Amino acid sequence: MNDGVHLQRRSLEDSTWPAFTALVEGNGGVASGCWCMAFHPEGVGKGTTAMQNRDRKLVRVRASSARAALVFDGDDCMGWCHLGSAEELPRIKSRAAYERSQTMSPEWRLSAASSERGRDARAWLPRHCRGRCS
Repeated sequence: MNDGVHLQRRSLEDSTWPAFTALVEGNGGVASGCWCMAFHPEGVGKGTTAMQNRDRKLVRVRASSARAALVFDGDDCMGWCHLGSAEELPRIKSRAAYERSQTMSPEWRLSAASSERGRDARAWLPRHCRGRCS
């Protein structure tokens, strides 16, 4: 098992899209096929298919409007976290409770994180998803 020392963080972009796709598809599309579109302004909506969400995510990646930190072990994308500004990711769960707990608006929001099945991300994902990934 990798201790996280040699892991690399890369941005989600055209060159890393195939590795991201393999990770997401290996996890059933993340949250039943949402591809983490639920936090973007357009959301996912009833009746939206996993393929539609995938295609919408790719459009956002190509437009540089879908930020994510991908964590690689060599060529293997083993995890990722979805992040962006509050304006980029306005949809959040439990908004009322969240807003009650805030004293100021956050500069960045980490909306989701996932790892390859069979890998325990608790030790390495937080360390590699810190900071801005643009």
